[in-house]
Amino acid sequence: MSVIGKHWRGEYSLPVSYWLNSVLIGSILGFAFTWFANNFEIILTPYLRPQGVMVVFFAFFAVYLICVIIMLVGVWRSAYRRIRDREGNRFWAVVAMLLVALVSIALCFNLWAGFTGKEILVSGSDRAMHRATMPKVEAVLKTVALQMQDGLPKKLDKITELTAVKADGATLNYYYTISPPSTLPRIKFSILKANSLKVTCTNMNDVNLLQRGASYNMWYTDGVSQPRNRITVKGSDCYCIKKDGYGDCLAAEVMK
Repeated sequence: MSVIGKHWRGEYSLPVSYWLNSVLIGSILGFAFTWFANNFEIILTPYLRPQGVMVVFFAFFAVYLICVIIMLVGVWRSAYRRIRDREGNRFWAVVAMLLVALVSIALCFNLWAGFTGKEILVSGSDRAMHRATMPKVEAVLKTVALQMQDGLPKKLDKITELTAVKADGATLNYYYTISPPSTLPRIKFSILKANSLKVTCTNMNDVNLLQRGASYNMWYTDGVSQPRNRITVKGSDCYCIKKDGYGDCLAAEVMK
Protein backbone atom coordinates (compact mmCIF):
# COMPACT_ATOMS: atom_id res chain seq x y z
CA MET A 1 0.00 0.00 0.00
CA SER A 2 2.95 2.34 0.62
CA VAL A 3 3.95 1.97 -3.04
CA ILE A 4 0.44 2.96 -4.16
CA GLY A 5 0.45 5.87 -1.73
CA LYS A 6 3.81 7.16 -2.92
CA HIS A 7 2.70 6.94 -6.53
CA TRP A 8 -0.62 8.68 -5.75
CA ARG A 9 1.22 11.56 -4.06
CA GLY A 10 3.68 11.88 -6.96
CA GLU A 11 6.70 11.06 -4.82
CA TYR A 12 8.33 8.81 -7.42
CA SER A 13 10.51 10.29 -10.14
CA LEU A 14 8.74 10.96 -13.41
CA PRO A 15 10.43 8.09 -15.33
CA VAL A 16 9.48 5.58 -12.61
CA SER A 17 5.99 6.98 -12.23
CA TYR A 18 5.33 7.02 -15.97
CA TRP A 19 7.21 4.09 -17.50
CA LEU A 20 7.14 1.57 -14.65
CA ASN A 21 4.08 2.33 -12.56
CA SER A 22 1.81 3.43 -15.42
CA VAL A 23 2.93 2.10 -18.79
CA LEU A 24 4.23 -1.33 -17.74
CA ILE A 25 1.83 -2.10 -14.91
CA GLY A 26 -1.01 -0.36 -16.74
CA SER A 27 -0.46 -2.55 -19.81
CA ILE A 28 -0.58 -5.69 -17.68
CA LEU A 29 -3.79 -4.55 -15.97
CA GLY A 30 -5.28 -3.52 -19.31
CA PHE A 31 -4.55 -6.92 -20.83
CA ALA A 32 -6.04 -8.67 -17.79
CA PHE A 33 -9.19 -6.55 -17.87
CA THR A 34 -9.64 -6.98 -21.64
CA TRP A 35 -9.24 -10.74 -21.31
CA PHE A 36 -11.75 -10.84 -18.46
CA ALA A 37 -14.22 -8.60 -20.31
CA ASN A 38 -14.15 -10.95 -23.29
CA ASN A 39 -14.37 -14.16 -21.25
CA PHE A 40 -16.32 -13.37 -18.07
CA GLU A 41 -19.59 -14.88 -19.29
CA ILE A 42 -17.92 -18.16 -20.23
CA ILE A 43 -16.04 -18.27 -16.91
CA LEU A 44 -18.83 -17.24 -14.55
CA THR A 45 -22.07 -18.47 -16.15
CA PRO A 46 -21.66 -22.10 -14.95
CA TYR A 47 -21.39 -20.88 -11.34
CA LEU A 48 -23.54 -17.75 -11.05
CA ARG A 49 -26.92 -16.46 -12.10
CA PRO A 50 -26.97 -13.67 -14.73
CA GLN A 51 -27.33 -11.00 -12.02
CA GLY A 52 -24.33 -12.38 -10.17
CA VAL A 53 -22.26 -12.46 -13.36
CA MET A 54 -22.91 -8.76 -13.95
CA VAL A 55 -22.16 -7.87 -10.32
CA VAL A 56 -18.76 -9.56 -10.57
CA PHE A 57 -18.05 -7.86 -13.89
CA PHE A 58 -18.87 -4.35 -12.63
CA ALA A 59 -16.88 -4.95 -9.43
CA PHE A 60 -13.86 -5.98 -11.52
CA PHE A 61 -14.38 -2.95 -13.77
CA ALA A 62 -14.60 -0.63 -10.75
CA VAL A 63 -11.28 -1.94 -9.41
CA TYR A 64 -9.66 -1.49 -12.83
CA LEU A 65 -11.03 2.06 -13.14
CA ILE A 66 -9.69 2.99 -9.68
CA CYS A 67 -6.25 1.65 -10.67
CA VAL A 68 -6.26 3.73 -13.85
CA ILE A 69 -7.21 6.87 -11.92
CA ILE A 70 -4.42 6.26 -9.40
CA MET A 71 -1.90 5.85 -12.23
CA LEU A 72 -2.98 9.05 -14.00
CA VAL A 73 -3.05 11.15 -10.83
CA GLY A 74 0.37 9.85 -9.78
CA VAL A 75 1.97 10.74 -13.13
CA TRP A 76 0.35 14.19 -13.11
CA ARG A 77 1.58 14.97 -9.60
CA SER A 78 5.07 13.65 -10.32
CA ALA A 79 5.28 15.83 -13.45
CA TYR A 80 3.95 18.86 -11.57
CA ARG A 81 6.50 18.34 -8.78
CA ARG A 82 9.28 18.15 -11.38
CA ILE A 83 8.22 21.52 -12.81
CA ARG A 84 7.67 23.12 -9.42
CA ASP A 85 10.99 21.99 -7.97
CA ARG A 86 12.88 22.51 -11.26
CA GLU A 87 14.08 18.89 -11.28
CA GLY A 88 15.54 17.85 -14.62
CA ASN A 89 14.16 18.72 -18.04
CA ARG A 90 10.73 20.31 -17.66
CA PHE A 91 9.86 19.52 -21.29
CA TRP A 92 9.16 15.86 -20.47
CA ALA A 93 7.07 16.86 -17.49
CA VAL A 94 4.88 19.00 -19.74
CA VAL A 95 4.62 16.14 -22.25
CA ALA A 96 3.61 13.74 -19.48
CA MET A 97 0.90 16.12 -18.23
CA LEU A 98 -0.45 16.52 -21.77
CA LEU A 99 -0.57 12.74 -22.20
CA VAL A 100 -2.39 12.35 -18.89
CA ALA A 101 -4.90 14.97 -20.00
CA LEU A 102 -5.48 13.23 -23.34
CA VAL A 103 -5.84 9.79 -21.75
CA SER A 104 -8.27 11.21 -19.18
CA ILE A 105 -10.41 12.77 -21.92
CA ALA A 106 -10.39 9.50 -23.91
CA LEU A 107 -11.28 7.55 -20.76
CA CYS A 108 -14.23 9.82 -20.00
CA PHE A 109 -15.41 9.63 -23.61
CA ASN A 110 -15.20 5.82 -23.66
CA LEU A 111 -17.08 5.58 -20.38
CA TRP A 112 -19.79 7.85 -21.76
CA ALA A 113 -19.86 5.88 -25.02
CA GLY A 114 -20.11 2.58 -23.15
CA PHE A 115 -23.15 3.69 -21.17
CA THR A 116 -24.89 5.41 -24.09
CA GLY A 117 -24.08 2.90 -26.81
CA LYS A 118 -22.08 5.35 -28.92
CA GLU A 119 -19.07 4.32 -30.99
CA ILE A 120 -15.85 4.07 -29.01
CA LEU A 121 -12.47 5.51 -30.00
CA VAL A 122 -9.95 2.69 -29.95
CA SER A 123 -6.22 2.71 -30.64
CA GLY A 124 -4.56 0.11 -32.82
CA SER A 125 -2.88 -1.54 -29.82
CA ASP A 126 -6.17 -1.73 -27.93
CA ARG A 127 -7.83 -3.27 -30.97
CA ALA A 128 -5.08 -5.88 -31.23
CA MET A 129 -5.34 -6.62 -27.51
CA HIS A 130 -9.10 -6.97 -27.81
CA ARG A 131 -8.72 -9.52 -30.61
CA ALA A 132 -5.94 -11.41 -28.84
CA THR A 133 -7.96 -11.89 -25.66
CA MET A 134 -11.27 -12.85 -27.27
CA PRO A 135 -12.44 -16.39 -26.44
CA LYS A 136 -12.23 -18.94 -29.22
CA VAL A 137 -15.38 -19.44 -31.27
CA GLU A 138 -15.43 -23.12 -30.35
CA ALA A 139 -15.46 -22.31 -26.63
CA VAL A 140 -18.26 -19.77 -27.04
CA LEU A 141 -20.44 -22.17 -29.04
CA LYS A 142 -19.84 -24.97 -26.54
CA THR A 143 -20.99 -22.70 -23.71
CA VAL A 144 -24.07 -21.57 -25.69
CA ALA A 145 -25.01 -25.19 -26.41
CA LEU A 146 -24.68 -26.18 -22.75
CA GLN A 147 -26.78 -23.22 -21.62
CA MET A 148 -29.54 -23.84 -24.15
CA GLN A 149 -29.59 -27.60 -23.64
CA ASP A 150 -30.75 -27.16 -20.03
CA GLY A 151 -34.16 -25.84 -21.14
CA LEU A 152 -34.86 -28.44 -23.83
CA PRO A 153 -37.01 -29.79 -25.33
CA LYS A 154 -38.91 -26.55 -25.88
CA LYS A 155 -42.11 -26.05 -27.85
CA LEU A 156 -41.72 -23.06 -30.19
CA ASP A 157 -45.10 -23.11 -31.87
CA LYS A 158 -47.93 -25.53 -32.68
CA ILE A 159 -45.82 -27.77 -34.92
CA THR A 160 -42.18 -27.00 -34.03
CA GLU A 161 -40.16 -28.21 -31.05
CA LEU A 162 -36.49 -27.47 -30.40
CA THR A 163 -35.18 -30.79 -29.12
CA ALA A 164 -31.40 -30.33 -28.92
CA VAL A 165 -28.53 -27.89 -29.42
CA LYS A 166 -25.05 -29.29 -29.98
CA ALA A 167 -21.69 -27.68 -30.73
CA ASP A 168 -19.36 -29.35 -33.21
CA GLY A 169 -16.18 -27.30 -33.40
CA ALA A 170 -17.08 -23.95 -34.94
CA THR A 171 -20.58 -25.13 -35.90
CA LEU A 172 -23.68 -24.84 -33.73
CA ASN A 173 -26.39 -27.36 -34.60
CA TYR A 174 -30.05 -26.81 -33.75
CA TYR A 175 -32.36 -29.83 -34.00
CA TYR A 176 -36.06 -29.26 -34.57
CA THR A 177 -38.88 -31.78 -34.64
CA ILE A 178 -41.97 -31.07 -36.74
CA SER A 179 -45.24 -32.72 -35.72
CA PRO A 180 -47.38 -34.22 -36.98
CA PRO A 181 -44.86 -35.85 -39.36
CA SER A 182 -47.09 -35.20 -42.38
CA THR A 183 -46.48 -31.45 -41.93
CA LEU A 184 -42.75 -31.56 -42.75
CA PRO A 185 -43.04 -32.11 -46.54
CA ARG A 186 -45.36 -29.10 -46.82
CA ILE A 187 -42.99 -26.62 -45.19
CA LYS A 188 -41.52 -24.04 -47.56
CA PHE A 189 -37.89 -24.06 -46.49
CA SER A 190 -37.01 -21.07 -48.67
CA ILE A 191 -39.30 -18.91 -46.54
CA LEU A 192 -38.04 -20.57 -43.35
CA LYS A 193 -34.42 -19.84 -44.33
CA ALA A 194 -35.25 -16.20 -45.11
CA ASN A 195 -36.79 -15.83 -41.65
CA SER A 196 -33.82 -17.56 -40.01
CA LEU A 197 -31.38 -15.23 -41.78
CA LYS A 198 -33.39 -12.18 -40.75
CA VAL A 199 -33.38 -13.23 -37.09
CA THR A 200 -29.69 -14.18 -37.07
CA CYS A 201 -28.43 -11.12 -38.94
CA THR A 202 -30.18 -8.76 -36.52
CA ASN A 203 -28.57 -10.37 -33.46
CA MET A 204 -25.13 -8.79 -33.10
CA ASN A 205 -23.80 -11.58 -30.88
CA ASP A 206 -24.63 -14.07 -33.62
CA VAL A 207 -23.28 -11.82 -36.39
CA ASN A 208 -19.92 -11.31 -34.66
CA LEU A 209 -19.57 -15.05 -34.07
CA LEU A 210 -20.36 -15.71 -37.73
CA GLN A 211 -17.82 -13.07 -38.80
CA ARG A 212 -15.20 -14.91 -36.74
CA GLY A 213 -15.84 -18.21 -38.54
CA ALA A 214 -18.82 -19.77 -36.79
CA SER A 215 -21.74 -21.30 -38.67
CA TYR A 216 -25.23 -22.39 -37.63
CA ASN A 217 -27.08 -25.47 -38.88
CA MET A 218 -30.83 -25.84 -38.34
CA TRP A 219 -31.85 -29.49 -38.75
CA TYR A 220 -35.49 -30.49 -39.22
CA THR A 221 -36.98 -33.94 -38.76
CA ASP A 222 -40.42 -35.49 -38.42
CA GLY A 223 -39.38 -37.28 -35.23
CA VAL A 224 -39.22 -40.64 -36.97
CA SER A 225 -36.47 -40.41 -39.58
CA GLN A 226 -33.01 -38.88 -39.28
CA PRO A 227 -32.70 -35.08 -39.66
CA ARG A 228 -32.55 -34.44 -43.42
CA ASN A 229 -33.75 -30.89 -44.00
CA ARG A 230 -31.00 -28.43 -43.16
CA ILE A 231 -30.70 -24.65 -43.15
CA THR A 232 -27.16 -23.27 -42.84
CA VAL A 233 -26.24 -19.72 -41.84
CA LYS A 234 -22.65 -18.51 -42.41
CA GLY A 235 -20.78 -15.24 -42.03
CA SER A 236 -21.23 -14.46 -45.72
CA ASP A 237 -25.02 -14.41 -45.22
CA CYS A 238 -24.88 -11.28 -43.04
CA TYR A 239 -23.49 -7.93 -44.17
CA CYS A 240 -22.11 -5.69 -41.45
CA ILE A 241 -23.16 -2.09 -42.12
CA LYS A 242 -21.63 -0.50 -39.02
CA LYS A 243 -18.64 -1.45 -36.86
CA ASP A 244 -17.20 -0.15 -33.60
CA GLY A 245 -13.59 0.80 -33.01
CA TYR A 246 -12.67 -2.82 -32.29
CA GLY A 247 -14.04 -3.99 -35.63
CA ASP A 248 -17.04 -5.71 -34.03
CA CYS A 249 -20.35 -5.38 -35.82
CA LEU A 250 -22.90 -2.92 -34.42
CA ALA A 251 -25.53 -3.29 -37.15
CA ALA A 252 -26.03 -5.81 -39.93
CA GLU A 253 -28.49 -6.91 -42.56
CA VAL A 254 -29.06 -9.99 -44.67
CA MET A 255 -26.70 -10.14 -47.63
CA LYS A 256 -28.63 -9.39 -50.80
